[in-house]
Amino acid sequence: MRINQWVEFGVHCSCRIAEKTAKGAPISSSELANAIGIDKLYLHQILSKLRKAGIIKALRGPSGGFLLAKPANQISLNDIFVAEEGDSLAVICEHKPINKHRCKTDFSCYLKPIWFNLKNTVEDYLKSISLQDLIERKFSEGNQLVNVFKAEKLTSIKKRRNASSAR
Repeated sequence: MRINQWVEFGVHCSCRIAEKTAKGAPISSSELANAIGIDKLYLHQILSKLRKAGIIKALRGPSGGFLLAKPANQISLNDIFVAEEGDSLAVICEHKPINKHRCKTDFSCYLKPIWFNLKNTVEDYLKSISLQDLIERKFSEGNQLVNVFKAEKLTSIKKRRNASSAR
């Protein structure tokens, strides 16, 4: 599984749009591009995918822009992931089997259940986090979350250094 820029920017765009929607106002593409720091042409491709998936809607006119198409608590990370990427985890058995005989649906493969369980676990996790959850975390945790990640990273680096020096 790889989380690419489409997904990352899709989540950031959705959060910004949700924040503005909560205030009762649409956000323009210029304001959104500046807030996130991406090119407007790239932004329009991201927004197009979100719109086609029914996550956002566009309002035309001088005071137009983008709003959420439904409440933030009804939009999951999985919805955004699928809108931008097409699938949360592409299982090779479905998309590009390495062996047509072994990968048939009626053939018993020891790896297939593992890949599908992983896919289901990832999807369930992404479905469990709503856009509303992300917004609440953003405002309630602030930089604390960043500090937690930095502390975990430092601990991980120290453990690797200690392990390599012990050899």
